[in-house]
Amino acid sequence: MKKLALMLGMLLTLCSFGIFASCGQSPNDEETVQNTHYFPAAEPADEVYVFTGTFADNAQREMLSALQGLVARDTGESGIYIALDENYLRYLNSLKEAYPDTMWYETEDLWSLFEIFSSSVTDMGYTLYKSTNADMSRNNAVSIASAEGWAICDAAYKVRLEELGYVQKADGSSMTQEECFDTYKGRLNNDMIFHLHNSFDGNIDYCIMTKNYMFAIEDSAYIGSSGLAFFEKVMGWAEDNIPVFGTGGNVNEDTYTSIVSVNGAYNLPSEWAQNLSILAALQKTAKPRYEDALITPKEGKHYMAFYLTDGDNMQIQMGTFPYDEKYFGSSYRGEFPMTWGIAPTLADLCSPVLDYYYENMTRQDSFIAGPSGIGYCHPSNYSDAEFLAEATDLYMAKAGLRYVNIIDMLDPQNIGYLEAFGKQEHIDGGFFATGVFYAGGNHSVYWSNGKPFVTIADALWSEISLQNSVAHITETASVKDYTDIAGYSIVCVHAWSHDMSYLNSLFELLPNDIELVTVNQLLDMVSRYVPQEDVTDF
Repeated sequence: MKKLALMLGMLLTLCSFGIFASCGQSPNDEETVQNTHYFPAAEPADEVYVFTGTFADNAQREMLSALQGLVARDTGESGIYIALDENYLRYLNSLKEAYPDTMWYETEDLWSLFEIFSSSVTDMGYTLYKSTNADMSRNNAVSIASAEGWAICDAAYKVRLEELGYVQKADGSSMTQEECFDTYKGRLNNDMIFHLHNSFDGNIDYCIMTKNYMFAIEDSAYIGSSGLAFFEKVMGWAEDNIPVFGTGGNVNEDTYTSIVSVNGAYNLPSEWAQNLSILAALQKTAKPRYEDALITPKEGKHYMAFYLTDGDNMQIQMGTFPYDEKYFGSSYRGEFPMTWGIAPTLADLCSPVLDYYYENMTRQDSFIAGPSGIGYCHPSNYSDAEFLAEATDLYMAKAGLRYVNIIDMLDPQNIGYLEAFGKQEHIDGGFFATGVFYAGGNHSVYWSNGKPFVTIADALWSEISLQNSVAHITETASVKDYTDIAGYSIVCVHAWSHDMSYLNSLFELLPNDIELVTVNQLLDMVSRYVPQEDVTDF
């Protein structure tokens, strides 16, 4: 069963979660697109308390995030916002602009918030846990809080919380995650799953606000392991086609993504994301300032587009990436064509990021939807291609995007899902990241409904030297024919290996017969000039 788009013609007053609409067809008008949502939102009400203090440890932040989620359930009353750093102060300003009638109070006193909002906690109860334990008792505490409406309390702060009148109701450290799941699953929603390892503390407020389940499989959870069996048990209980917030911890990324995909879900990397219980209320207002100019190809040129990952990574976009001098904040931006991958779900979950990108873009900037559209998954393993394509279409329309990056273990015999992607109104095509460094496709192209889906031809990933980069990029660009798919190359730039300064140095050394364009411009040219025949010889 699909529990799908929350219809929010107006922002919900804090969180009424029961109003869902089917995504049985692609949205065709802007009003429908903007008013259809897959993620619950909690509107700041009459007053919001902004915590501007510092945390002594992660446990304090976990406890306040849990209280924040409980407060977000109270219709039309108050809210908590945690001003963690400069980025979250930016987002706070966006909230203040969107809600000018809300009263905003600042406090550095953590424990005063537990006094002020004690009425939001059922019977002033709490669930005990141990923040640093490898037994995931923190996840148990969060899940119990979701089910019962109790606060959570690290063992180090048991005395302090009880001095405020709170009473222990449960002990998350006294049970395994599976025991906790079996005990409380009947009182939890199953339309989203939160997967969070102990080294992370994001998503807690949003999980509790939405009354969902939080857990994590063991780092050794590969095929046949007990951790995988428990993951599949949880996913068997959950609804189909849902987001899994958070990533696999130390589990191999490809393995974890495959596990999520096979179980009919998509991943939203977000284990550092804070304040989603309030930020999800903001509606995206900006659209890209500039459209990609059409390119008239020239004889004797090879057309090449560079794009930066991590577009799948919602939490990276919410962090310093848009402002970092190495990336979107670079002084080199605007000097050459550059394509940026972004998560389209930010349109609902943290729209100020998209607003910032679009309001500050240059004519040389372009944006594509990160893997694999609505969320990180392997489409070839996903059981419901129609849902995946329709959901991606909706959020690409919301975010003003036309092309999608798909990460998959590319098999020409198992790409039937492209039929579903190709018939969507707002998806003009895309490109595959597959194989070693995502560049295992070697100038392949697949067509669906007249739309191209090409493979990444090369990558800049842990390069030995600038000269080495120039050498293999030049080799990749050996074909100079704009009617041949081999005359076009998309190059993946691994964000944690290289930055805009490196690219600027590289571009100064490339031969003149390589013409730089954006990914959107490249795929537009492929659509117009390359014969619509699949090329899969790699």
